[in-house]
Amino acid sequence: MKKRVKSVFSVVLAVCCILAGTMMNSMISFAADLGTMTNPYSFGTGGKYTHYWSTNNDHLDFYGTFKMNKQGYATICATKPVDDEGEVTSYEIYIYSSSGTKVWDCDTEGQAGGPTSTYKYNVGLKAGIYTVRYKADFYVESGNIDSTFSVKTTSNKYWEIEYNDSFSKATPIKLGKKYYAVYGENIESEEPDYFKIKLKKGKKYKVTLGNYGKLFSDTVIAYVYSPSKKRMFDCSGDLEDTGRSIIKAKKTGYYYLKLDNESRSGWKYAITVKKI
Repeated sequence: MKKRVKSVFSVVLAVCCILAGTMMNSMISFAADLGTMTNPYSFGTGGKYTHYWSTNNDHLDFYGTFKMNKQGYATICATKPVDDEGEVTSYEIYIYSSSGTKVWDCDTEGQAGGPTSTYKYNVGLKAGIYTVRYKADFYVESGNIDSTFSVKTTSNKYWEIEYNDSFSKATPIKLGKKYYAVYGENIESEEPDYFKIKLKKGKKYKVTLGNYGKLFSDTVIAYVYSPSKKRMFDCSGDLEDTGRSIIKAKKTGYYYLKLDNESRSGWKYAITVKKI
């Protein structure tokens, strides 16, 4: 009788071990799938996650979602991954709106040789749910590569809203308010920043750019457009020399300022328009 009980117990124990192993494998598989397009990691309004790529892992894209409760900017970070040869490698980073529309992108290669161990970008966005995609520029041949991704959201109604790369998507600004923006960093170099502001006929206004010295050391071209979207003049010279330029409104309506992006360097700047 004792032998029979012992035999039954052994069978039960073996079955339990098999089930436990199966459950563990499922849990590991589920964890490995976290960060995919169909199962993105949720950063909420702020969080971080360390992702590991194992040998011959083809799934090199990492996906996460985050929420902007109000207009402001998201700080997008990733520790710099080191490849099998000990070299720092890079990502292409994309941000998509809840409708799937791409609203921002960048290539981190421009920061790869910098002194910090982390890629870091501030991206102006309106309220909503967003998906961030880190597209890895490496392949794992041996060992493991890891990177810690993080997103932090900050409310600030005086930030540009990406993509502000056309007249129809121009970031609206108000008189006397200082708005912050980041110039460059995009994958394609022909992605300018557009702003629009309502001016009154016959009045003069002063446009001021903060950090203009760094901007124009990178060959920025700035244009002013009328309400009919016709180019009025090139204000690059004034802005490059003094950081300010004067606009005289010929009629009441929305005027546009375009900063033409001719490089991928990222410079934070501020823009203010005041009535003289």
